Amino acid sequence: MIILPSVVFATLAVFMTLRGNRKLALTSWVIAVVFMLGAMQYHMDDVMMISL
Repeated sequence: MIILPSVVFATLAVFMTLRGNRKLALTSWVIAVVFMLGAMQYHMDDVMMISL
């Protein structure tokens, strides 16, 4: 569920790129990358449920 916003914004960015709306496409890409980085940090900082 945490990755869903980045997929939505990336899809929006692709559609805006195809339509030629450069400003909205770039903004959507930046927001998608920010959400991806947030999801990566969330998963990397999560406590492992197994003992190594």
